[in-house]
Amino acid sequence: MRELDLILKTFVISHYRELNQKEKSSFESLLDLQDPVLYDWFLGNVIPTEPHYRSIVERIRNVVNS
Repeated sequence: MRELDLILKTFVISHYRELNQKEKSSFESLLDLQDPVLYDWFLGNVIPTEPHYRSIVERIRNVVNS
């Protein structure tokens, strides 16, 4: 999905290097999820139930929405 590519690319370019190893692992596992799930999370339509996903999704949303 093109929109997801833009969101993730923006985050990676500007903030990925600031993540600690646990956050990087969460981000990388996030990439294996289905596009519709990620799209709902990034738009704020659905909040992830898993704490490690909730944290990284919130960071990504903050970057995109700023």
